Amino acid sequence: MVEMDSHHIAKAKRKVYAQFPELKGTEPEISTRPTPGKANSELLILTFKRELPLPGGGSLTRVVRATVNQDGEVVKITSSR
Repeated sequence: MVEMDSHHIAKAKRKVYAQFPELKGTEPEISTRPTPGKANSELLILTFKRELPLPGGGSLTRVVRATVNQDGEVVKITSSR
């Protein structure tokens, strides 16, 4: 399992909150997956979810996923519409 300290997780969260301010205060679900092509190496996946109100009275579930390598660098951020 990947050793990630709270500093790396906090750094990734700051980057997501800067890019998606509507998610500020949302705590991510944290999981891991193997790094493709590298033995004994894992990536950390932070998944942020929040229900956002729409002007017409509906709502939208915003999902943002940040992939963090073992050095604590955010290598990819994806989001739902």
